Amino acid sequence: MRCVMLFPGQGNLEITSLKHLYQKLPEAKQLIAIASDYVKEDFSSIIESENLQETRFQQPLVCILSAAYLSRFKKLNAVIVAGHSLGELTACYAAGVFSFEALVHIAYARGKLMQEAAELCDGGMLVTIGVECQTLKQLINDNNYTNRVFIANINSDKQIVLSGLRSDLSDFDLFFKMKTCGVTRWLKVNGAWHSRYVLPVLDNFKKVLDSYEFNSPHKKLYMSFPLTESFIIEQIKTNLVEQICTPVYWSSLIKHIANEEKPMAFIEISLNSVLKGLNKNIIPEIATYSIGDKTDERKLFQLSSEVGSNNDVFSL
Repeated sequence: MRCVMLFPGQGNLEITSLKHLYQKLPEAKQLIAIASDYVKEDFSSIIESENLQETRFQQPLVCILSAAYLSRFKKLNAVIVAGHSLGELTACYAAGVFSFEALVHIAYARGKLMQEAAELCDGGMLVTIGVECQTLKQLINDNNYTNRVFIANINSDKQIVLSGLRSDLSDFDLFFKMKTCGVTRWLKVNGAWHSRYVLPVLDNFKKVLDSYEFNSPHKKLYMSFPLTESFIIEQIKTNLVEQICTPVYWSSLIKHIANEEKPMAFIEISLNSVLKGLNKNIIPEIATYSIGDKTDERKLFQLSSEVGSNNDVFSL
């Protein structure tokens, strides 16, 4: 069927939702057991502990739960996949680039390395809403914030995430509110992702990826860095390394997929409807459904139960 599956990043994780989902989704329990055995961490206990706040645990758990939902809705059989930041790992798994065990280990290693980077500085991420990217760039470049405040995610035309030291972001936040009518909120992450502050761990993450044999994707795999379909194995590895310290061009990626593939719909494989909300602003003419939306989830589950994997009609 001509639809695109979208996989979330770490910023989409809601801890209360995660605990509830673990209790009600059998696929999640099964995969968490496999993952715990593979990386020698008791993820079922971590979900109930304060350790869940740590990046090294959040990242693999986001991927595990996305994989669980992918298993539940596998009959939807999307032919195109993409992911937001960390979600690119799950998109690679969905496209057959590597196994579930590799997904867990790579996500766990990525989380540990990024946590190491976070411990080198007091970094964070700040969402700006209501101001276009060009205006934001001008505010940064013309007011002594270059090399202090970095554009990390361009999620839609007027939702942009900034990355940097918390002190620099707090300073810029005051300046931003003085100069614009935009609003801001802090992301619940403990590092300056997608900025130069993650550079110290890139070489080690590359070594992790090089320790696995990647396969050519059997679905169309789109990645944010660079903005294109990725099918060459070495390029996929390079993309996964570089995207840690480069911006996520989500808005451009979704527009590119919509233009290239003319999909009938996007399906968000996420605990909530963050990507669905972004897509409404980016490509309102194409439907986006989210399994995190109760109404959408029921429709998607019904469709998944009724159709076979070879159907080419997507109708909700």
